[in-house]
Amino acid sequence: MLGKVAVLGFLALSLDCCEDFWNGGGGSHPGGDVECGEQIRTLWAGKKYDSGTVTIDNTATDLVVMIEPAPGWSVETWHLYAGPGPIPMTQSGAAIPGQFPYAGTASPNSVVTITIPLSAITPACGETIAVALHADMVERKNGKVKRRETAWADWDTAFPKAWGGGFAYGVCCIDPCANGACEPPPSDECVNYIYYWWFSGEPWPLTTIEVGDQSYTQEEALAIFGMDGQADASVYLAIQVIIAKLNQAAGVTLPPHIAQALADADDWFVDHAHLDSDGDGRVPYGIPHSAPEAADAINLKWELYYFNDGMREVPVCDNEYN
Repeated sequence: MLGKVAVLGFLALSLDCCEDFWNGGGGSHPGGDVECGEQIRTLWAGKKYDSGTVTIDNTATDLVVMIEPAPGWSVETWHLYAGPGPIPMTQSGAAIPGQFPYAGTASPNSVVTITIPLSAITPACGETIAVALHADMVERKNGKVKRRETAWADWDTAFPKAWGGGFAYGVCCIDPCANGACEPPPSDECVNYIYYWWFSGEPWPLTTIEVGDQSYTQEEALAIFGMDGQADASVYLAIQVIIAKLNQAAGVTLPPHIAQALADADDWFVDHAHLDSDGDGRVPYGIPHSAPEAADAINLKWELYYFNDGMREVPVCDNEYN
């Protein structure tokens, strides 16, 4: 199907976006050779061992890739390319997984979930992206290592040199307000993002804020704003939880899916407090984005972020800080 794609532009395809994107319902399927939507591919280890599956799909805002090892197999490290291309390769055409933009490690026997904002992958909905997934796999029997193998997700186009390859994925157009999920708020409601709460000096509508089952003062919440969310998934999510609860306390009506995301976020903090690196059960927990426990936190972060930043149902307030 994709054999005529030039090496240097490997799988960098494009489709015209569907005309009915915002007009009625969930996903619109773009035309062309690659249909949008879920793909499930075998994860081939050592060229011949079925070591699991790789599932790729997208929501309205994110690309989601899940690696599910077969019984007895585990992912040790993974490298993912997802984007408009070209996939990083040597001049002779061998892939360079170490230069793929997304990578991580995994605990034994765990399912790996990788969530990437579509905004980080230049193409919009209805377009096609190139995907290649490499993993280092280990098979164990009776607790002992039986074999270690390099693995690639099943491909449609092989790399010119060495084994493995990539495939095309069509990004589905999904209306985030399908099925009545977005109800128009009263016209006088608006949200403020982090810089308003951080720098405006205006009184906060809450003196303490609950994150999980812990209370944080305004001073402690401001300290969380200044932490590195890119290094810690708990900080990444806590910032959005604090902003959402401040907006709610300021009079913003939370849509049902945001209220649920906020409840799910609080549950995440309670469920993962035992992983806190300093043992006090308070943010920061010290959970890197590559950890399996971070996947749900990152998904919830993005859902709250788009609401808090005025990109969903409630517009952003008109002031110098937003």
